Amino acid sequence: MDKPLQITFHNLPHSDALEADIRARIAKLEELYDRLVGARVVIDSPHRNQIKGKTYAVRIELALPGRELIVTREPVADLQGAMTAAFETAKRRLRGFAQRSRGA
Repeated sequence: MDKPLQITFHNLPHSDALEADIRARIAKLEELYDRLVGARVVIDSPHRNQIKGKTYAVRIELALPGRELIVTREPVADLQGAMTAAFETAKRRLRGFAQRSRGA
């Protein structure tokens, strides 16, 4: 990546373990498409909902040559589930972009 990875925690404390997990997942995306220009991941915990309780939202922004790919997951109660769903969606979209850019 040309630009350093940006990881932002909004409305929740910084976690070294979570940051390491995000870095590992971004590294896997880089293996999938090595022309990744930059990436930004935002982990957000919106204000408490009386019905749903504490929820977590994940947003991934991938800068690609000539394009930006953005994945946003709706707030859910399970942080790991939200992370997995967001990164699986990013992987699927990045794989499709790579195939289209190769002309397949």
